[in-house]
Amino acid sequence: MDTELALSVKMLSGEDLAIKVSSCSTLSDVKQKIFEAKAVPPSLQQLVLEGDVLDAGSSLAQIDIADGASLQLVIRDKPMDSLIRSLVLENVGDAEARFDIQARYPFNLDIEQGIIPPHRRQEILVSFDPAFEKDPKNGTIQQKLIVSHEHIAVSSVE
Repeated sequence: MDTELALSVKMLSGEDLAIKVSSCSTLSDVKQKIFEAKAVPPSLQQLVLEGDVLDAGSSLAQIDIADGASLQLVIRDKPMDSLIRSLVLENVGDAEARFDIQARYPFNLDIEQGIIPPHRRQEILVSFDPAFEKDPKNGTIQQKLIVSHEHIAVSSVE
């Protein structure tokens, strides 16, 4: 049965963030709620319950999180894999925004297309294949990341 759970997330600042999620949600959904409220990308979030580090792919039901549970948030300096970077898209408009992103080898994206609700953000993880042969002349890799969108303004993507 799907019910609403009220969770408390203890921030490093000492602040408690109250969030509501479905009992069918995953920890990734919880991380997205934290991202929307505090702008901490999910790839940098580590959630802890009673001293145990939680796996982001787990559902709340799998780890038996109850209504009123208190989680601790640990923020990493960078994503777990040094070959992964975070790209954050933000919809600053009043209508939902559809996006489509293309990356060429040696880059890979965890999400290539989607919809961002009004005034929300979406984190996309960009990974690099370490087996890629770089330019022997200067040792650098230059590739473009193309973002297309409907009804949103993008000033720059770095």
